[in-house]
Amino acid sequence: MKRAKLKIEILTVIFCSLIFAFSEKNNSIYADEVLTDMELPTGRLVFEEETEEAADEDYESIEESDIAEQSLLRTADIAADDWNKYGSDYFYDQLSDEEKAYWNALDVICEKYLTTETDAVTTKSGAYRMQAISGSTLAKAQQKNVLLMFRYSNPQYYFLNATVYTISYSNDTISLVFGIYPAFENGTDRMEKTEKVKEQVDAWQEQIDQCSKDYEKVKKIHDLICEKVYYNQALVNSDFATESTEYSQSVYSVFCTDKTVCAGYAQSFAMMCNGSGIDTAVVTSSNHEWNKVKICSSWYNVDCTWDDQSVVIIIIFL
Repeated sequence: MKRAKLKIEILTVIFCSLIFAFSEKNNSIYADEVLTDMELPTGRLVFEEETEEAADEDYESIEESDIAEQSLLRTADIAADDWNKYGSDYFYDQLSDEEKAYWNALDVICEKYLTTETDAVTTKSGAYRMQAISGSTLAKAQQKNVLLMFRYSNPQYYFLNATVYTISYSNDTISLVFGIYPAFENGTDRMEKTEKVKEQVDAWQEQIDQCSKDYEKVKKIHDLICEKVYYNQALVNSDFATESTEYSQSVYSVFCTDKTVCAGYAQSFAMMCNGSGIDTAVVTSSNHEWNKVKICSSWYNVDCTWDDQSVVIIIIFL
């Protein structure tokens, strides 16, 4: 199993001052210039957007009592099941009541896909998505913001892919939901894969729980991820041509396939930290994901993707 550490080997070749005296110009190369110009690995996919009319399954209303129960559990800081602890409420706590209601409805649906044999909804193009949420009073832009925050805050919903569907209803309302990877559309098959994910998560949690300090747990989680997986450069080079079977935007790629990109690194790190009682969030740029983790009341950046690279830098002073 590979070691998780960034290897930066600096070879410095220095000519004596006499050589400098006869040099017509200074061609020195500095470490900060080299590092700035390096192309570090990324791998966050831009969400693809699709639009379709509501399917029959979308008219199966979500019980208001289920949404209300979800809200009460969050308010009381109680996990609805053993999976909820792996999510984060950092962004949820900053939302309006309407936005929280939309988030809770998303959570109810995703929990159903995570804990039951419910099949995904088949789209008209033959792809798969989660059941939509009817009756939301939020504007589309608000729904999208909540949807994306929900996705990054709940990495345990490993079956969600990088497609966002806008579902239109006959009463002129809409709702936004995520697509589901084809391998996870069948409820019976998905339950088997969920057990596979949980088996790896539980094995890691046993090791993490042996650490007494939060910073020790954070380092352990970081190292477990980096030791297990490899950066999937081939997938990036192919412009994610095989994403439907690589799951790089999901923790499944870390726990079950051993190949991932920044999205998998960041989301699995957040999942294990939150599951260990350490507040952690996923943050993004246009093409990259990493983490902020709270230790001793302060927030720190952690980037497992970049920490899992082997780089040799040769710096020559001429």
